[in-house]
Amino acid sequence: MPTESDKQGRNSPLAEEAALWIARLASGEATSSEKRQAQGWRHRSPEHEAAFQEAKRLWLGMEGVRDTFMQTDDMFEQQATTSDNQITWRKWAVAAALTLVTLGAILQIDRIDIWLADYQTSTGEHTNLTLADGSTIHLNTNTALSVEYTPRFRRVKLLAGEAQFHVADDHARPFIVHAGEGQTRAIGTTFVVRRHAQGAEVTLLEGLVDVKLDTPLSGKTSYVQLDPGRHVTYDTIEGMGEAQPADLRLATAWQRGVLIFEGTPLWEVVEEINRYRSGYVVLTNKAIANDRVSGVFHLANLDHALETIQTQLQLTSMRFADYIVFLQ
Repeated sequence: MPTESDKQGRNSPLAEEAALWIARLASGEATSSEKRQAQGWRHRSPEHEAAFQEAKRLWLGMEGVRDTFMQTDDMFEQQATTSDNQITWRKWAVAAALTLVTLGAILQIDRIDIWLADYQTSTGEHTNLTLADGSTIHLNTNTALSVEYTPRFRRVKLLAGEAQFHVADDHARPFIVHAGEGQTRAIGTTFVVRRHAQGAEVTLLEGLVDVKLDTPLSGKTSYVQLDPGRHVTYDTIEGMGEAQPADLRLATAWQRGVLIFEGTPLWEVVEEINRYRSGYVVLTNKAIANDRVSGVFHLANLDHALETIQTQLQLTSMRFADYIVFLQ
């Protein structure tokens, strides 16, 4: 059975980068320069090499699934002309699809405890819970959590996603939200916790909360007390960050059914859309990853949001069964 550290590694950015390198190298279209870059990436650290070997192991064990994706190559061929740019675009689209297969296998490993959660939401779904003490929780998209109440404490474990907590006063029983390798403790207050692969982000709307790491990192701060209108991020690599001012209008936009971006890098916009939209959006051109996006987009119509962004940034797109969208 994978250990907790194994699971964190498989959800890390290194795992995603390794899967992308494997897909590119296996596509048969990697240039000599790209092969050298891949070698350089592998040699950055033992962790990089371990991530590469794990992605390779998964790739080699998925031959049948890859063959299914490779059959779509003809479809891309029909939509492309013979220009070099479009041929490159088609090949990158196929490689990106294959990458998703590999990442899907990596991420599925972590789903067991989420399946056992007390409460869950699916992609694009929100729901409200009222707990036994009158506290309420607003679950965002793709969120899973478990609840444990005892005479001494009220405990919630946020396994995935994001939730807003409005905590009923009970000085005899603190309200504790565990997310990743840290916890947020409150008595009566309102705050939002968003789970990340390596940790979490806590944003305080009202009252006071204490945020601390379960295991302090040597030489680093492990505790922060938040005031209203501020947020903090922690993870297992950098430890506890510093409390920073939060834009509460943006942090709670999802509760009003919208996403708000103000000069946000495209890669970050795509990550956010992927949280709410059924399917997956893939950037196949690194050169556009930091292009800036501004706008207010309705969660109920994210395909329209993609069309608007495509027009705004003068991008081209290709769809695979309306489930996967490649942006170039």
